[in-house]
Amino acid sequence: MTKSNSELRKMAAKRLASRLVRDHLGESRGKTSAVTDAAKAKPSNGEPIVCVVHGRQTARKIVSRALASKLDAPVHRYSSCEDALRYTEHYNTFVVYNNFGKRMNGARGVERIRTARPGALIIGVTSVPGFRQKFRTSGADDTVLLSGNEVGELASKISRFYGDPKSGPGGR
Repeated sequence: MTKSNSELRKMAAKRLASRLVRDHLGESRGKTSAVTDAAKAKPSNGEPIVCVVHGRQTARKIVSRALASKLDAPVHRYSSCEDALRYTEHYNTFVVYNNFGKRMNGARGVERIRTARPGALIIGVTSVPGFRQKFRTSGADDTVLLSGNEVGELASKISRFYGDPKSGPGGR
């Protein structure tokens, strides 16, 4: 039995949607989900366990993988502040971007994260220089402007916070 073009398109859309959901949760075939990994991760005093909150999927993946590589630490990623707020107790470091469209913005997310985790390191990332002050008043410990090297700046700031003497200068 042959399938019509519309049926083939629907099947392809379903496969793409399931792949995107798996990707959002950090799953691939045979691996556990990011939620399960987050639940297993326990914050320690000397080691960062990082939560990246970024609205764009590709950028979120790139930033989280680069930070994991540079810091040699677990990095989990979420697409919105609302998603990250469900698992705040599992992290001691938060990197919050400010590009979420109609969802909770980064400054509001920082405020809620600070309420849930008063001792956590929170770094806000924005492309708007004026928004840095909003992050600071919301409770962010530091801010970074999008520059093309924000991953290096983030890694440097996180390393300095956790007392890594090897981290070089950088950041603002």
